[in-house]
Amino acid sequence: MTEAEKKSHKAIRTIGGRLAFPIIIFLKGGESTLTEVAVATGASLSNAYHAADRLRKAGFLKWRKDGWHSHYSLEADEVRKYIVL
Repeated sequence: MTEAEKKSHKAIRTIGGRLAFPIIIFLKGGESTLTEVAVATGASLSNAYHAADRLRKAGFLKWRKDGWHSHYSLEADEVRKYIVL
């Protein structure tokens, strides 16, 4: 299996998680804090963090820190490979 195939398989497994689609759909509206993501998806802050972190590591999300807040946004080119925005 090539490195690209491995990355694709990992990405598909990641996006299949329970919170992956709700997070991606919510972030279509633009950058949001982790707290906003948790509230919008009905997840605990901890579950939202872990799901967002897996999506970030798979290349689906961008992340930046601003003081105490973590902000997430879609890495649109990567997401478009798997779903239509």
